[in-house]
Amino acid sequence: SAADTDTVIVPILGLSKASNGPWTIGQTGAQYTLTPNNTAGTAPTSGTITVVDVLPVGITPNFTGPVLTNGWTCNASGQTVTCTSASVIAVGALGTNIVLPVNVTATAANPSINYAAISGGGDPDPAPTPGPTCAPAAQCATNSTPVTPTIQVAVSKSSNPASGTSVAVGDTITYTLTTVVTNSATTGVLT
Repeated sequence: SAADTDTVIVPILGLSKASNGPWTIGQTGAQYTLTPNNTAGTAPTSGTITVVDVLPVGITPNFTGPVLTNGWTCNASGQTVTCTSASVIAVGALGTNIVLPVNVTATAANPSINYAAISGGGDPDPAPTPGPTCAPAAQCATNSTPVTPTIQVAVSKSSNPASGTSVAVGDTITYTLTTVVTNSATTGVLT
């Protein structure tokens, strides 16, 4: 008896994700870069490919309408960004990068953990749900970006005698300046 082995010729999508972090709360120019691939596939992709990126709390899309990035069209609904493309990814190749501009708000965690997933394009696997239990693993991407709070410096001033107290010419008044630093240690000289 002879065994017959057939090779299934299909695209097999994969996804990787990076950020340009570490980030600081309130910084400008923060972004994620998602790179789709068909490196394990045996056929080029066909049809629409979908990437879903669920942004973590405190990281918000830095766009309001559709974003066009390297052949991808991305739309945001709350914390979920959905990007689609009909561009073909060849067998063994990387697709074009998806660059998502984001805001880093005061509620961002440190580190900020982000999940994304890819589907479609002829890949026979059902669309995975981004998150810590996303499967199959190759179609899921996770990124952990350090987030540093902004340094805040406040100064308060008091006097002895207290402000509003009558003093006579020649009396000595002592002023005390107090500096309070929050969220991190300062570096350099405070003026």
